[in-house]
Amino acid sequence: MLRWATVSVTRGSRYAWHGLIFLLLLIGALPVLATDFGMTPSLLLREEYNSNVGLLRGAGEGHFLQLFSPAINLYARRSNWHADSRLGYEKRIYSGNDRLDSDNWSWVVNAQRQWGEDQWWLTSKLEQRSTLESELLTSGLTQLSLHRYQRQINPGWQRQLSRKTRLAADIDYMIVSYQGNSSTTGLLDYRLLQGNVNLSHDWGRRDRSRLTLSALSYETDDGQIKADDLSVLVTQIRDFSALSEFSLALGLRQSTTTARQGIALPELSERQTGGLLAFQWQRHFVHADSQLKYTRSLDPGSAGRLQSSDRIDGFYKHRLSAHLSLRLDMTFMRREDLASNLLNSRLDRQFYRFSPSIAWRFTRSWRLRGYFTYMRQKYDAFAEGAISRALGLVLYYQRQDR
Repeated sequence: MLRWATVSVTRGSRYAWHGLIFLLLLIGALPVLATDFGMTPSLLLREEYNSNVGLLRGAGEGHFLQLFSPAINLYARRSNWHADSRLGYEKRIYSGNDRLDSDNWSWVVNAQRQWGEDQWWLTSKLEQRSTLESELLTSGLTQLSLHRYQRQINPGWQRQLSRKTRLAADIDYMIVSYQGNSSTTGLLDYRLLQGNVNLSHDWGRRDRSRLTLSALSYETDDGQIKADDLSVLVTQIRDFSALSEFSLALGLRQSTTTARQGIALPELSERQTGGLLAFQWQRHFVHADSQLKYTRSLDPGSAGRLQSSDRIDGFYKHRLSAHLSLRLDMTFMRREDLASNLLNSRLDRQFYRFSPSIAWRFTRSWRLRGYFTYMRQKYDAFAEGAISRALGLVLYYQRQDR
């Protein structure tokens, strides 16, 4: 199932991948073909103190962080197509421990074209990030001084079957690799291929339904661990009013994990069947916005396995004035490895995050935000958990078109 397309990535094919992405970037950014072309620069400066930077068990290490992140957004539009591209850079400097310093960057391109009743799109992404934050919400293995490299391409298509019915399909292919030797870092390079087919129907002004069929193939770069998953998901969306929306999704999945123990030993496999569930509630008030979301999903993990995730996210934002607002963000997540008996898993864990903040927009282009963040992580295999507290200030600039 889809495993035929998950081929090994040689050095030559890596160069070809970069060449393809670069070509797409050129095509998407050429202003000569567009009737509307623009460029928007942005800048983010952040100062933060974190009592436990790596969210490690025990006391951990506290450090000050200085972050400098410029970015540029390009867009090109015409009557039947549009494209946009974002190139960003991020420099992180930790006082007292230069091993944590990192240079991160990302390059994202989105392109969309309309042909009659058919809409085609393509998204591509190249990214280098430190595992200090990129792995925190996935595996929890926050190796402090490593880089995570991601290459991703996602083409898709949608056709308007009737005024109320749409059919869509997309493919998402992603390659993730890590700096260093996996035997010492515990982070395994992997490839992920996922295909989705969606059938959507509008029942009226307030009710919409969607049926999604998905197939996923996951494989570590050394071929030692493979996982396949098939799922079906039914989603119902209800607009109670212009200010309130609720959605509920129910589904089933079946996954098979295969582990190769050695050249002379046979492969071992384990099959699991489970449910998928998601709901989301949004409510808008005159001076406030709120959202509560729960998802039970299947996600790739850097430790060489798929993980089942139960996650609750919520926020409440209150606007005190046209320029000043308060916000509260909360996250709870429970992650469990699939085939934990087969892989002798020790990565099942719980994660909590609580973050109040205050934001001030003092001009059209400049914003200032102060925040406090509390995080806690607890692995089932260890009695002791990890706690971090962070206090920070963010200055953000984005040019606004007049």
